Amino acid sequence: MATPTHDTIDSALKGLADLQAEITMGDPARQLLRLKEVIRMAPFQKTKVYEEIQKGRLRTFKHGRSTLVRLRDYHAWLDLIESGDNRSENDELA
Repeated sequence: MATPTHDTIDSALKGLADLQAEITMGDPARQLLRLKEVIRMAPFQKTKVYEEIQKGRLRTFKHGRSTLVRLRDYHAWLDLIESGDNRSENDELA
């Protein structure tokens, strides 16, 4: 798959800022995104997002039936993509 461009990453970050304002509604303590929100904002197709989760590059956790992503983990994932780092969390660092 193609690597996202800086414009794509910038667009994802703007979408994140808009969504963050919407979901926190003035409450900075709410720092979680539903997986469907991440998929909507991501610079990739849905399948690629699931691959990134499977590789351990995008961290998620379950709360009841919902799959959630911490806002800081979403930001870290975008930074990882922008840096071009293709290692998974399970890969050994050299």
